[in-house]
Amino acid sequence: MFTDNAVEVIGSAWRRDPELLVDALLDGADEVSRRRLKTTRRPSLLPVHIPADRIVGFG
Repeated sequence: MFTDNAVEVIGSAWRRDPELLVDALLDGADEVSRRRLKTTRRPSLLPVHIPADRIVGFG
């Protein structure tokens, strides 16, 4: 589905700014859900690093 380079670029972006992943996951969510999920989420729940080979569908 994605080239190795694309997976690396995406992974690097998410490691630099985990909010990109949160925003991608909330894409299409209604405004109430988006606000609720973004305000109740704790930064400690964000992954520090997930190797590409551990992500289902990649690698």
